[in-house]
Amino acid sequence: MRPDDIKYITDFCAEYEYPDGACEALLAAYDAVCKNAEAKIIFFAQREGYETLGPDGFDFDKMKSDVDLLEERVGVSKFTLQLLNYILLTPHMKTLYEQRGIDLEIYRDSVLDLKWKLFECIRMHGIFGTFVAQWHKHFFKMAMFALGRLQFHVTDFGRDATVGGITLTPETKVINTHIPACGPLTEELCIDAYSRAEKFFDGLFPKDSPTIIKCDSWLLFPEHKMILPETSGIRRFAEQFSLVHARYAAPMFRPWPIFYDKQNAPAYELPESTSLERIYKERYLKGLPSGSGVGVILFKDGKILNNDKDKMV
Repeated sequence: MRPDDIKYITDFCAEYEYPDGACEALLAAYDAVCKNAEAKIIFFAQREGYETLGPDGFDFDKMKSDVDLLEERVGVSKFTLQLLNYILLTPHMKTLYEQRGIDLEIYRDSVLDLKWKLFECIRMHGIFGTFVAQWHKHFFKMAMFALGRLQFHVTDFGRDATVGGITLTPETKVINTHIPACGPLTEELCIDAYSRAEKFFDGLFPKDSPTIIKCDSWLLFPEHKMILPETSGIRRFAEQFSLVHARYAAPMFRPWPIFYDKQNAPAYELPESTSLERIYKERYLKGLPSGSGVGVILFKDGKILNNDKDKMV
């Protein structure tokens, strides 16, 4: 057991305002690992590997497998172990930010994603931890960054499309955006995030060209323009994008961020505690599907350039 780790975990949970019980669960997991000699070697090898090999050389996929296997050895949920492991990687992640001259506000916002996923794990599984360990690796590989309300990384566009007179191919580099479940999704916050992304990824696009932002999400499901009210934050977010592709899922596919652990329940048993739950429950009772969409924003100098006719609504 390393006393400095105990202090770091405790201070981390306090700084990022983790919910009651989370710190205790993480410290108990740490204690369980330290009491098992073989598990201790495997667990601490992850941090040492990340620090030694760096974000490009370290094998995050093997890390996930190694940590998952400790669940049976120490009698602690793999979700809790994964969150604990990533928390102990954050000091080196911070060092990488400092070495690369990246604003530590971005580091803090990016690390907050662990907290957002903790809340989702509690709702989905009733466990203090994270059930999306593979997702976090993008932040620790220094490939994804939280810039205000939204998260971004560079990717290939992946398909052919034309938006606002700009031709996009599968190989076109764009900025992909993700929407953490962490509060209101207002236009003001989104514009601020797009502006930050434009500045952060400066140089990715020609000087006089707009920044191309892509979103592939259930939030862009085109039916939202008919089933959600005009005041809906989800609908307003989707309306910022030009829809270039839509998917309609199988009847039993449901976006888990709506119903979480109840997502596979019979339609008549689905909860109705929020307006979104009520709207989707009614849809499922009628046998109608869920879906998702791929959208594009052309952004420059604080403004969305897409023509209204190009947008979702």
